[in-house]
Amino acid sequence: MHIRRMTALIGLTCGSCLFAASVPDNNTVSKFLARIPLSFERNAGQVADKSTAWVGRGNGYRLALSATGATIAPSASDRSDMVRMQFLNAHPEAGSQPLEPLPGTTNYLIGADPGRWIQNLATYGRIEYRNVYDGIDVAWYGNQGQVEYDFAVHPGADAGAIRMSIVGARKLVLSADGDVDIQTAAGAMKRRLPQIYQEIDGARRSVRGGYVLESGSVVAFKLGGYDKTRTLVIDPTLVYG
Repeated sequence: MHIRRMTALIGLTCGSCLFAASVPDNNTVSKFLARIPLSFERNAGQVADKSTAWVGRGNGYRLALSATGATIAPSASDRSDMVRMQFLNAHPEAGSQPLEPLPGTTNYLIGADPGRWIQNLATYGRIEYRNVYDGIDVAWYGNQGQVEYDFAVHPGADAGAIRMSIVGARKLVLSADGDVDIQTAAGAMKRRLPQIYQEIDGARRSVRGGYVLESGSVVAFKLGGYDKTRTLVIDPTLVYG
């Protein structure tokens, strides 16, 4: 199924429900669409940058993933609108794997030559990169309104190694509530205060922490005490406005 056709069917179904109820509620529609998973497909040539292994599609934006970070841009934009989250000193050879298969496939039928068409790309809801830093994995997922990327810091790994340069941002501001507000040429993005936790005896235990802004648009994490013999999860959320 072509991804644009799938989106149209969802819109018709949702619209029919609202019409039947005779209660046109735009807020309800927005909340429904926001819960649709972010869709990832492998880069089979639809993105020219060969370092991009996976392409994500959200509502009004696209995401290009590599082992060393992600590039985020509006769906219709030029290069001046792009923002790159670059994992500094990460391992460019880190391997990836797709998880959580989604229904439907994506096709790119561009031009008159069928030999150049890209067809039947499987779609996934989650992409994991292993050992992006020594002992640290990254998982990408989300929905149409936001992107999440979990850092899994395994026992013995140094969480202080995680540092991200925000390339293409006009301004970064650490807000009073701990979020990072990112001003771009295409509008505003927000990195919400991360959830930081460990799973211990079947229960999630929170760890104190937040962001640190360094010079040159670099973002790092500050962490409170935690059990370094267990995996630590740092779960930031990027909201695209």
